[in-house]
Amino acid sequence: MHDTATEKSLKNLTISVNEIVYRNIIENATMYCVRPSGTKFWLYKQWVLAEWAVCQHSNPFETWNCKTEKAARELFDAASHNEQLED
Repeated sequence: MHDTATEKSLKNLTISVNEIVYRNIIENATMYCVRPSGTKFWLYKQWVLAEWAVCQHSNPFETWNCKTEKAARELFDAASHNEQLED
């Protein structure tokens, strides 16, 4: 569930452990969404991963490790509707 832009961003990461964690989330995600802005979100267990379309630094990814899968799902749902995690 990723495109060539996401693949390029993953390959440009300077911390290889981050790439491993992000790939695991992307490859095993149970939900995925793309906002009209191009920002992407993935949900995997208690993890939410964002790839920001507009980013001022070399790593456009950000993760949240929620306490429960339910909390992660709520964050993902809110993010996908632009209610939280603004672009």
